Amino acid sequence: MLSDDVSMSHDADRARRAKSTSNVRMVEREVPLQWSKALLDALQAHFADMTGSGLAGSAWGVSSMYILPSDGWIQSLLKEASAVMDTLDGPSASHLVHALYLMGYRPPDEWLMEMCEHSLHNLGLKNLAAPDLVNLTSALAEFRFYPSEEWRKMLVSEAVYHPVGFTPEEASTLLAAICMFQEFPEEMWLRTCYTHILAGIEDLEPESMADILWSVGCLETFKLGREQEDRNFMPPKSWMKLLIQVSQPHIKIMGKVEIIKMVWAAAVLKLRPPPSWLLPLLQRIRAILSPSQQQQVLQGPSKSVGSNSSSSSSSQQAAGGVTDGSQQQLPDPFELLYLSRCCNILYRNLTERPVLPAEPKVSYRPPGFEMDYEESGGEPAEVADEYERLGGPPPELGLLVRDLYEAVEHVASTMDELPPEWRRINVRYPPYAMQQMMEAEDQDDQDDGSRAEDDYA
Repeated sequence: MLSDDVSMSHDADRARRAKSTSNVRMVEREVPLQWSKALLDALQAHFADMTGSGLAGSAWGVSSMYILPSDGWIQSLLKEASAVMDTLDGPSASHLVHALYLMGYRPPDEWLMEMCEHSLHNLGLKNLAAPDLVNLTSALAEFRFYPSEEWRKMLVSEAVYHPVGFTPEEASTLLAAICMFQEFPEEMWLRTCYTHILAGIEDLEPESMADILWSVGCLETFKLGREQEDRNFMPPKSWMKLLIQVSQPHIKIMGKVEIIKMVWAAAVLKLRPPPSWLLPLLQRIRAILSPSQQQQVLQGPSKSVGSNSSSSSSSQQAAGGVTDGSQQQLPDPFELLYLSRCCNILYRNLTERPVLPAEPKVSYRPPGFEMDYEESGGEPAEVADEYERLGGPPPELGLLVRDLYEAVEHVASTMDELPPEWRRINVRYPPYAMQQMMEAEDQDDQDDGSRAEDDYA
């Protein structure tokens, strides 16, 4: 039986989290339980004497060994960190926040707000080293925490223009975080970001490939009805084609989160991926929906697709339990709903005659960016692709759509009351950012109502 102070986890989800966005790579270690408890006790006994960098180093070291401390241990760490917040330098601040994410613990909003204020006004967000900026920003995004508007605007207008630049992994991670904050990167930076990603696109982690597709889908859906609606956030066709091509061999090992992001992006962006990419994707969804896993789905919604909670394992951690990696791959009812609707849209898109839109004119081309942007417009043209020659989508997609809808109906019938988000869900809400989209739309409606009342008065 595990002690109250520590639990151990070697599950697939935590391994994914441990993929550092800096040059430091996590190495899974078998750490004896009693040794781990002794380490945590020894560290906690000296928290009050540590500087900010000491506290951050303690948290980073513990997370590197996959040790999951109790909530009480982490709360004690956070209390002392608040007292010495002004001693945290850039690397320490980013390591502390990122370590909390790796340990599956979401700090209170007040603490995160304090950290953001420190990073903005004391450290200077634009002065952070590239890995530190990425680690800090990505952890905040995973926590589903919205920094202040001043913080977010500084991020997209100045901090992202780093003099050293970003690695392909860092660029993709930072882009996904910006999208989670529902911010629009400037055109110059976005094109440069695509260039950075292109330089190492074949070596990207599978999670990053899914995040990139998800990010492009986010930008194209966020802009609808906003002042950015006329902007083009799509990368060049050859860039997107290459991303689809290099991601295909990795589909068979992707988890449910990455699969759902890929399906959603393909649907909302009206992509027509080749059968060599689509069929493995459908097989992966089938594997996720295997009978042994569907029984787990019927236990009720965890709302992970739209939840503000950043960690599905936090409740198990609080109970001092060991998480099971296979459990992390089970789709909850909201994920089933996304899968069913997105696969249906994808099927419908593939039944239509393919149209190749003209590439929009681009006002900025980064140095050395040798992609196929068209400098002038043109008329959209009908083109023939594999689905046109095959007579439509593969039958496997139609059968999957049918089975997905049956699974959704079955899950809905087991609920005493459908959650409000269930009825409001719209595929234009990006998966894993649904709650933020709904809250933003509600706020826009309130602002419009207030302006209307002012005009009437």
